[in-house]
Amino acid sequence: MNKRTKKILIIISIILIIYLLIPFCKNPVSDFITRREVENYLQENYPGMGYEIISSGFNFLESHYRYTVAIPGSKDDHFDIHIKKYGGIYLDGYKTAQKFNIYEAQINAAQRLYTEYDRIVESALDINEILSDGSHGTVYGTFEFATRKEYEEHNDIPVYAYFYDDLVADKEYDVKEMGRDHGRVIISVQHEENISYRRVAEIILWAKEKLEDADIGCYCIYVSISSPPSGEDGSAQYMDPYIAVNDLPYTEITEENLVKKVEENYKAYLESTGDPLTYLGEE
Repeated sequence: MNKRTKKILIIISIILIIYLLIPFCKNPVSDFITRREVENYLQENYPGMGYEIISSGFNFLESHYRYTVAIPGSKDDHFDIHIKKYGGIYLDGYKTAQKFNIYEAQINAAQRLYTEYDRIVESALDINEILSDGSHGTVYGTFEFATRKEYEEHNDIPVYAYFYDDLVADKEYDVKEMGRDHGRVIISVQHEENISYRRVAEIILWAKEKLEDADIGCYCIYVSISSPPSGEDGSAQYMDPYIAVNDLPYTEITEENLVKKVEENYKAYLESTGDPLTYLGEE
């Protein structure tokens, strides 16, 4: 094989590789086509609203672009538009949200508040303060969100849920105060040697004290503690002792009778789930 033939084969190989890769790669042509189509789409569907493209990304697995559009300066008024590589919008986040009687900006506002509440709860509750030797744990602060229609039609929406319908984009909310009616604190402790109702009550009272010191409101608390796994291979077994207190109202957290309340909550929780008791002690 002479040098000329080798060069031709190399060039053909390069062209073939490029041809095979094109469907999976972004390129200036598809960038230009999709960006222009999204800009025209915004003018036609959201005229005068001020939306601008602020970022874009290419999904090579599905061969499409994702454009994030927003009103400049807004924290919440943004959404994604998905478009095929060479044109053809197939997902508009704004319109998708509206199908569920929610505006995308309200979803973004909910996420902003959820994240902020989780941040302040985690910073107030240093779980390491309450852990015993060998145990480890996590703390979360959450808000539950739902539409009024969901709340009216479904019986599994908690009473402390905040309605998307009431959220105002870019409004500054007092997240600490909001937590009093809508906040849920979740504490999970694993590998706890001291499995008892009294131990759970100690954790709950510790959390209440820390939340009050930080002036963080809370509607209810979920606490679970589980023993070290007993399996020979180090795995957890179905009947390993654990206690879970499900959404104990914050207003019911007092030192008096708390151990009894923990026991009653735990047994009622298991009855609702159909799970067997795994802790059989008194305290």
